[in-house]
Amino acid sequence: MTDLPTIAFRTDAGEQRRIRYERDDEDPGEVHRILEERVAGGAWRVVGSEPLVELVVDGEHRMPRGVLR
Repeated sequence: MTDLPTIAFRTDAGEQRRIRYERDDEDPGEVHRILEERVAGGAWRVVGSEPLVELVVDGEHRMPRGVLR
């Protein structure tokens, strides 16, 4: 999968998390959102993921297939 933007943040409880977006190289219209948290040793562990069926850009709903790389 091709990496898209990553958003890193710290929760109010002090947990480090990040949200990664990935595009499937075989099907560029398929985009997944992946939530990870920092674990001991500094590694990242996936705690959830979901495929995106639409994308909102500047308040407009768009299908992921319409996104250009």
